[in-house]
Amino acid sequence: MKKVDKILEEFSNFEIKELEKLKFSGLGKKDVYNISKRFILGQNEFLFGRVEPRDNSELSKVFLFKKFNDSWIPDEKFIPLENSEDPFISKIDSKFILGCVEVIKNNYENKLDYRTILYEGINPWNLKRFFEGPWGMKDIRFIQLLDKRILVLLRPQGGKAGLGKISFLVINSLNELNKKEIYDAPLLINFSKSEWGGTNEIQLLDNKKIGVLGHIAKRDKNNSLYYYPMVFTINPKNMKHSKIKIILKRGQLPQGESKNEKLVNVIFPGGSEINNDGTINLYVGVGDAEAYKIKIKNPFL
Repeated sequence: MKKVDKILEEFSNFEIKELEKLKFSGLGKKDVYNISKRFILGQNEFLFGRVEPRDNSELSKVFLFKKFNDSWIPDEKFIPLENSEDPFISKIDSKFILGCVEVIKNNYENKLDYRTILYEGINPWNLKRFFEGPWGMKDIRFIQLLDKRILVLLRPQGGKAGLGKISFLVINSLNELNKKEIYDAPLLINFSKSEWGGTNEIQLLDNKKIGVLGHIAKRDKNNSLYYYPMVFTINPKNMKHSKIKIILKRGQLPQGESKNEKLVNVIFPGGSEINNDGTINLYVGVGDAEAYKIKIKNPFL
């Protein structure tokens, strides 16, 4: 597997066609970042976002926001999810699915434990918790294939998975998603030993291939983090994948806020919208403090 720096050498400039820093109201000085993609219900636009004080990421919550004029405001009907972060949305059959990472303080070992949680319902205000992933695993994503089976991409860590790689399962129902199947899943993407990555969203493309939006990450010698949004495609007939393409770099965005100096170069994609004009809208968190909507050329074409 090529290292991040080598992939960056192949970076084809996905010119930013439109750029919008999202404004959030009604939360005081709290940061909103690592947002989901936008979705529409009735006449209103919504998205989920990670909310927390600048100086304490252990107080993270997931809020539902509604578009109001040129800003996003907390939806009063949605009860924020405590100890939760990095929301994403999906749909299986007719069910609305919200996923996020649950983070719990482990006082016995003096560390934070985390796992992926899934909620399902007919809409965001009628959700039931139905899946709890294994501790230590983020970035569990899934898509319903044309034959109704479900492709699940996972991010194991430790052992052969190192700092975090991408593995996969094909199952008939999310009810089959259990910890043994998850642990035994074969690897799909094998990142460099000192780097890691994960899946943020899976889409079915018009050419019947599967489009994956994810991230690839590394640390530099000063322990600063670098997260890059990346894409690749999968042939569902044989699970062969294309090469990884990095689609956005921090230097393309305006200077802005960050949680601290070591997180300035973190871009975390939460979802995307494929447009009919050959472009794609990316919804990303930046610097663990800000959120953007960014339009670029569709990298799956």
